[in-house]
Amino acid sequence: MRLSLENYLQRRAKAKTSHREKLEAKMSKAKKKGQGNRWSKKLTVARLAEQKAQQLFQDIAILLDWLKNDILALAGPDYHSRNELSVLKQSKKKKILEKSTLLFDLYDETDDILVRSAICYLLKNGSKLPKSDKPENSKKFAQRRRKVAIKIERLKE
Repeated sequence: MRLSLENYLQRRAKAKTSHREKLEAKMSKAKKKGQGNRWSKKLTVARLAEQKAQQLFQDIAILLDWLKNDILALAGPDYHSRNELSVLKQSKKKKILEKSTLLFDLYDETDDILVRSAICYLLKNGSKLPKSDKPENSKKFAQRRRKVAIKIERLKE
């Protein structure tokens, strides 16, 4: 389940209310014993904290509703369409991750240097082949390779 700011603030406000109610119960017990002053400061602080939490929740709920239904609706698709697009993007990311995992597994399984080089190329370029027949710049490749070799040497030290 995806947590939102609004849900978090609502739970926080409910927790503050629950805390205040517990302190009020302790206060009433203490008053019966003649020790009401013992809990008065804590109860006052709890009431203020509860009010702040509830006000923050209400303010953020209004702002999020305004953002969701008024501002973002003008800028593009409605809230539910944006959620569907978000789910699609997440599924695409998951598929790419699965492809990468598969490529890493294939890389570990093979001993052929040519196949390993091809797998490295796919991993480096997001599992995509080049659009043109233009070869990779050998000078840039040599520079990148040298930088990686230096990093490896430093790690070995």
